[in-house]
Amino acid sequence: ILLQGPPGAGKTALVLEVAKRVGKAEGLIRVHLDHQMDSKTLLGTYICAETPGEFVWQPGALTQAVEQGRWVLIEDIDTAPLEVI
Repeated sequence: ILLQGPPGAGKTALVLEVAKRVGKAEGLIRVHLDHQMDSKTLLGTYICAETPGEFVWQPGALTQAVEQGRWVLIEDIDTAPLEVI
């Protein structure tokens, strides 16, 4: 669902209230986008492991939400770079 409106209109409060009423508030993942956000933060990336030359997958916020069946609240999507959207 995409909610659009001026700052302070209650968009976030509405989503939080609906999540609370349907029992999803505790697992809700909030992501605040800005011009510096990249897709790795949302989807995930490989990171160096403790063993030299070894890499492990670090899931991003959206990947974790999908895997765990959690809701995601994305704020300020209009400020994100096109690669993220």
